[in-house]
Amino acid sequence: MGVKSMRRLEETVEEYRKLQKRLEELRKELYGVIIKYLIKNSGFLQMCTEFAISKNLGLKRSTVRKILKELVEKEVLAYQEMGRIKAYYVTSINYALEAGYVSFSRKEFPEIFGVKEVDKQKFSIGSGEYFITATTLERKIRYKGREAILLEDLVLRFFNYLNTYPMGKHLNDLFPGLDELIPEAHSLGKLYEASLGMGLLSQVLMVKVDPSIISDKEKVKEVFKREIRERLEYVLERLTRFMSILEEIGFHGFVEWSRKCSVYIDVVAAENTERVFRKEHLWAVTFMLREACKVAKKVGIEEEFIRKCLRLADILDLAVEKEYGGKEKEGMSLEEWYRSQKK
Repeated sequence: MGVKSMRRLEETVEEYRKLQKRLEELRKELYGVIIKYLIKNSGFLQMCTEFAISKNLGLKRSTVRKILKELVEKEVLAYQEMGRIKAYYVTSINYALEAGYVSFSRKEFPEIFGVKEVDKQKFSIGSGEYFITATTLERKIRYKGREAILLEDLVLRFFNYLNTYPMGKHLNDLFPGLDELIPEAHSLGKLYEASLGMGLLSQVLMVKVDPSIISDKEKVKEVFKREIRERLEYVLERLTRFMSILEEIGFHGFVEWSRKCSVYIDVVAAENTERVFRKEHLWAVTFMLREACKVAKKVGIEEEFIRKCLRLADILDLAVEKEYGGKEKEGMSLEEWYRSQKK
């Protein structure tokens, strides 16, 4: 074989390698597209079938079928059969992130994880709905499907990291063997929730109202207002703690620390996945905080406090997005850095 022929052969092999790499990248991008679609549309089973995915995303059914099969085999997805409907859903958002099958930008959270609405005239109960939480208004239904659970999983992971820093482990030795009773502890939580007895709203908000004041509307309002504010104050305190950690070791420092952190893991992930703090964990928290602030405003909590919550959410969002390096490296506190970024 001549020199030119050999060179051409080497170029062909290199082009083939690049093509293989690009095809693998495109496959992972398709994983992400379908995962996001399934999360966003998880409130209705008929929207999460092979046919619906193909139709709504403009992909060939054979391509969708192959991707769904691969993600089921990887235990990222599972499916639920209801009559002739075979609906797919995401089993663990953290595993999907860790395996590199999906990622989210901060701006995607409202669209994918936010409250959805459906016109009551176009909706009939038993049409394959799967609502985790919902409210019926005069002309529409506001709801969240499985995305509510997945969002909670991201938030739980964040606080698992935050609440174990800098030790990197939980203090399970306080009550040896108590973790064995997690199924029973679920009953305790649900028992308390049911005992609140002020209707669905009080149960959702987990507000405890003394039965002796139930007939006094103003006192009940004050209880709701006080308890919701106290919860937001606690969340604010925890997030302020995270702000201090970022000033101390920076975004990358926290990521590196999380690699060695032994925290509660909500899935049994493959050995080659990296369990590490990700930006999406914080963005899930700040997104939920913003939703919570809407409730706070409705019950009459002062605007100044709500603005304080929202400002902290904005600061932390940007710090994580732009990977704030810490007070020593940046030469300024996180508050000062944030102001400099907004100029």
